[in-house]
Order: sequence, then structure tokens, then C-alpha cells
Amino acid sequence: MTRRPRPILRFQKTQYARRRFQNPYFRHTPPCFWKKILPWLVLIFLFFSFLLWVVFGSPIFRITQVTLQGASPSSSGELQIQVDSFLSTRRFLFFHNHNHWLFDEESCRSYLEQFYAFETLIFEFIDLHQLFITVQEKTSSFLWETDNHTFVVDLQGTVVREITPTEQQWLTSAAPPAENDPLPEEQQSFLKLPRFRDLNNAPIAPGLVVASREEITSIFSFQQTLTTLSIPFLETQIDRLSGKWIGILTSDGYLVLFDAAGDVQAQAMRLQSVLKESIPDPSVLDYIDLRFGDHVYFK
Repeated sequence: MTRRPRPILRFQKTQYARRRFQNPYFRHTPPCFWKKILPWLVLIFLFFSFLLWVVFGSPIFRITQVTLQGASPSSSGELQIQVDSFLSTRRFLFFHNHNHWLFDEESCRSYLEQFYAFETLIFEFIDLHQLFITVQEKTSSFLWETDNHTFVVDLQGTVVREITPTEQQWLTSAAPPAENDPLPEEQQSFLKLPRFRDLNNAPIAPGLVVASREEITSIFSFQQTLTTLSIPFLETQIDRLSGKWIGILTSDGYLVLFDAAGDVQAQAMRLQSVLKESIPDPSVLDYIDLRFGDHVYFK
């Protein structure tokens, strides 16, 4: 009679055949999952790092030439310096703005408008390496001096830019031009700009408004009347804190105070009358005040 194996024995034999028993003193260490995929992760990281460098960091897509059009010769050099400074600024920690794909027009516009107020500013890429910038500056109407800085301002009273070192030399140069060697046209036009001086030395920046259009128009109108009356002048002085007055410093050294919100033509006529009838020698004057209607005060 054959003995049939017990079910438990059959089960143990099956388990043994499947190698599911382990020696508690020699446990098998399962293979580490990370050891298999780590080399692939490193390769993938290196591949994408190289790809990022090629696209955003290599010279293949670098802006190497910037062409400016429309800027005045005196300011084009300073504008070029500011553009180069923006392009050399870091972007995303490891890259720079001089990369073709990372260059952002609005960021560049905002950066440049810290130094200039433009009428129009257009960016155009000719190819991957050449950037073409078309500039139209606001019309320069007069110079505004404050806190040892001089700015160019347009007819709307908006600060356009600070003058360049070359233009500063033009203002401070006392040597008259020789008859056979006249000044360049650009320098002559710049020196003809009226000069306004802020006696309060308020800090300003490009884009800010220093005076209203109506106020500027009245001042220019009064200056034109002085020129018609053969009264040469040097500059317009403005004090908005102490007394809030506007005065024009004449070549004879006296100050003509007037009301820009009033009738400037009538004030100019009263100035002509008092100079003709009461003041034979204007060089001894300190000031003439025309702000109080028919009452003219002078010292």
C-alpha cells in the first residue's frame, strides 16, 4: 500500500522548488533600483545642460552688433553705452541679455527710459546677431539746471535726458569761436537753448514733468518780448518754495520778476516804461518786480 504524501509536505516541496526559503544567516540583498537608473539620470541631465548652454549661452545666438539710428551725435555714444550695459546684464543667473532668445524688448525699453524720454523706440532684429534700434528723441526745447545737474526738457515740460559730458563742456567753455572756424551746427543749436535754473534744487529724472506747457509758453513769450525790447538775458530762475516766483536774469545783472499766469505782454510794456522813465542806468538794479499790476517795484 503506497502512502500518499500529506498536503503540507506537498506544499513545502513546492515552496522549496520556488526558492522561497531564505537562510536567516545569509540573507540575499536585493539590487538597488537607483543604481540602475542613476547613470541614465546623469546622462539626461548633462544632455539638457549642454542643450541649454548651446541655446542660451553659446556664441551661436549672441547679439554681437547693435546699430542705433535717429539719435543725435552727442547722445548716441551715451545711448550705446546704456544699451551695452543692458545686454551684459545677467538673465536667469547663468545667462545674459545679449542672447538672441533671452533679449526682451520691454525690459530693454524700461531700462533705457531711466536715462532718456523717447518719442518712439523701435527694436528690430536683422538676423540672429544684429539688433537694429530706431530712436526718435523728444524735441529739445530748453535746459533745466538743478542740483548741479543739467537736463534737456521738451516743450511739454517733460525731462528728456541729462546732458552728455560733451555738452557739459560746451556749456562751460568760455573760449569764443574763431571767425574762420565756426562751431559745429549741433553745438550751435545746443548753445541756443534757453536755460532754466531751479533754485530749489529738486531732484528730477527723465520722464518727469518740471513745468506745465502753459507756464513754459508764457515764459517763452515774455523772453521773446524782452528780445524785441533789446534786453538781453542769461537764464530764467524759478523758485517754487520761497515766494513762488519766476524771474529772468538779464545780461546787466538784475532780475525781472513776472507773473507767468498773467498778461505777460502788459507786464513787458510796464517794464519798458519804467526802464525808460525811472531807471537811466539798469546796471545798478538788483531786481524789478512786475507781478503786482500797475505797481512796479524795483531796487
